Formats: sequence, C-alpha cells, structure tokens
Amino acid sequence: MSSPPVHHIDVRAFRYATEVPERVRSALQAIYPTFGEPDEPVLERAVTEGHYGNEIEIYTLTLTRADEFRTFFDQLRRNGDIATIIEQLDDRVTEDCDLFLRFDKQHAYTAGRLDLGDGIEVRIRIEAYPAKRESAIENIHEYLTSLMEGR
Repeated sequence: MSSPPVHHIDVRAFRYATEVPERVRSALQAIYPTFGEPDEPVLERAVTEGHYGNEIEIYTLTLTRADEFRTFFDQLRRNGDIATIIEQLDDRVTEDCDLFLRFDKQHAYTAGRLDLGDGIEVRIRIEAYPAKRESAIENIHEYLTSLMEGR
C-alpha cells in the first residue's frame, strides 16, 4: 500500500461535564487504537471552563509519521465510510490543503465505527505540490480510492 499523501493529522475531541473521561478516550481509540503505548502518539489533555463554569476537557492527538498515518487510514478503511468522504472531498478540502472530517463520538465509543457526525474532529494536512487545493483533492482522492480497492 502506498504512503498516505499527508503532512500531519490532528485529532481533537471535547469531554463535557456529563461525559465519562474513559468513554471519550475509548471513542478516540476508534481513530487510533494504540495511542499512549511506547513509541506511539500521546493523547494530550487540556482543561478549560465552559460558559456556565463547567469543566471541559480537550483531548488532542497529533500524528506525524507515515506509520501513524497508515494506522489512522487503516482504521478508517475498516470502520469508516470512505466512499462518502470521497464524494464530499470538494466540500471538505480547504484552500490550505486541509481535509476536515468529523466523526460521531457516540458511535465511535459504542460500536467502534467512524461514522461522519459530531464529536471528534480530524484535520488532515494533505501533501500537494504545488500546494493547491485541486492538487490536494486529487492526491487524497487517489489514495482513498486505493484504500477502497485494497491496493
């Protein structure tokens, strides 16, 4: 399988006061199952305060290596809807060559599925030379299509 045309992947999820921290971390394992293990990305945690003074935790995970990208895309291939993402690339890729995805946090926790929805935000910086939106769409389209076809 070819190397993903990616510079880095940023994953972010919020844990609100009504949510159990372990469940949010478990949902993030649908994105990247081995974070926190030796030589694997670390899940960062920041605490902030909501509008009414309630505590909100922000979990972030940054993937920077080719093997980490392959793990992410393998999870997406096995547990996600790549065909829908491919159909929506034109709406999801920015002029800065970023692909934005949002996954349903509840489905990720309960079923281990990466269904498009709300709760887990993913920003994928796509490699494109020249760094143009059209080139980025073409590169990620080709890669995602190869994933669907098992190449």
